[in-house]
Amino acid sequence: MKAETFRKYILPPGPVLSLILVGIMVLSALLYYRAVKIQRFLEPALALSQPRTELAEQLNSLMAKEFGPSGAGGITYAMGAVVAAPSVFFDDQDWLSASGEETVRKLNTVFLASLRDEYTRSHVGVILVGSGYEPDPDIPRNKVIRQQAQHRAEVVMDRMLSSDTRLAREFGTFFVAAAVPASVPGKGSDRIEFRIIPSEMLHVEVLQRLTKYAQ
Repeated sequence: MKAETFRKYILPPGPVLSLILVGIMVLSALLYYRAVKIQRFLEPALALSQPRTELAEQLNSLMAKEFGPSGAGGITYAMGAVVAAPSVFFDDQDWLSASGEETVRKLNTVFLASLRDEYTRSHVGVILVGSGYEPDPDIPRNKVIRQQAQHRAEVVMDRMLSSDTRLAREFGTFFVAAAVPASVPGKGSDRIEFRIIPSEMLHVEVLQRLTKYAQ
């Protein structure tokens, strides 16, 4: 008697299977909806980052061929920027050292290959050769420090252009030297950097890729 009463409250296999299938369909629809929302967010984000990423990847590839992995020999590179300790270029007297000459030669190879690629060149506005320094609150002293950093940047840039007539003749107008103040005290104040400033073409390409998402 008890067994028969118990069976009354148990659903037959058919309805149970139907409920399971309905649950699976509802869950699938919910997951699909969330996936579409995520995709609609990620695609524009990818469109924004892809041109800059492609530019950085090409530079990284050329740097790896000349210098090995990032961080080797005091030179790091990532996202379109190359950073080196001043000791890579200068001796104790602030003259360009033999290792600095070799580093300049390799950098010339990298930038010459990059700029001779039409697609890459169209996305490069300026190549900034910068020398970092930490600003000093004392105005006269800050002026001296800034001038020293500017001189270092100009020495490196001038040597790059004078040691390779091809780079100077074909792409000399892409390079500019500048003293770069550290945005955070103690960070970036003692380094030589080469930073690619994107051209307007990079922004145009980003806008073109985003157009379809605005329709």
